[in-house]
Amino acid sequence: MLKLLPPSTILITGCSTGIGYQCAQQLQQLGYQVIATCRKEADVQRLN
Repeated sequence: MLKLLPPSTILITGCSTGIGYQCAQQLQQLGYQVIATCRKEADVQRLN
């Protein structure tokens, strides 16, 4: 279903691990601009 939506910007919180991390990766691969938030700056670096 996500492929039917036009690419846009999405804010995801809790991207250090688990569902938040996986959602951020998957949505970025689908062409969305992802704004990911984490508690630790080092965790954000893994998403780049």
